[in-house]
Amino acid sequence: RLRVLRIPRNQERKAAWVKSMRRENMTATDHLSVCWKHFAPDCFDKNKFGR
Repeated sequence: RLRVLRIPRNQERKAAWVKSMRRENMTATDHLSVCWKHFAPDCFDKNKFGR
């Protein structure tokens, strides 16, 4: 199952994501998503449901 994460709407967080992606010609819209496999495991905080 492919899981994707939506890019944050918060402008500061969105800018940080785009910078980390290293895609110069990409426009970060509110509809952009990124496959979770492109993140290191320590990028995630587990909630009480283990997600």
